[in-house]
Amino acid sequence: MRNLLMAFLMTVGLISPANATEIHCDGNEQNLNAYLALFDVLFKQRDGSRAGEFYADGFLSNNSDAGGAVQTKGSAAHLERMFAASKAGSPDRQIRNDLIICSDDMVSTRMTVWGTQTGTMMGNPPTGRKFEFTAMDIFRFKDGKIVERWGESDTIILIRQLGLDVDLSLQPLAE
Repeated sequence: MRNLLMAFLMTVGLISPANATEIHCDGNEQNLNAYLALFDVLFKQRDGSRAGEFYADGFLSNNSDAGGAVQTKGSAAHLERMFAASKAGSPDRQIRNDLIICSDDMVSTRMTVWGTQTGTMMGNPPTGRKFEFTAMDIFRFKDGKIVERWGESDTIILIRQLGLDVDLSLQPLAE
């Protein structure tokens, strides 16, 4: 089954043989296909205006993007702003799935991200420096949409590579 899926993804151009993603899926191709569509629209094209197609209203976000391991309710509007900021900070940014694992209602990914900071990023002016870091996401799906997300990215490596001025002191988490 895995070989057929890989061949299909290469045929339709979602992955190339030289950059083939390792995929392990226990038969829940519906969630895998939903993730692959999300990856194309949100992560590759960075079309945040379509976030509502992939995320349920009030999805739960458990990730470092918000400055700590707090659970917040996410919105399509927040995602739209996040993807717009990402595109403005690094229009040439590329992303590749290195590993995708899906089981039951979950899809987990490990990605590599690279690009050049040619716009404002984390409140810092453009540096013109290149970056490369890894990130991991875990998505819980219900009825074809994401209802919960956990995300981690190697932000420290990104900050060091770009030489950004970012306050890395631990801040108390908001109640």
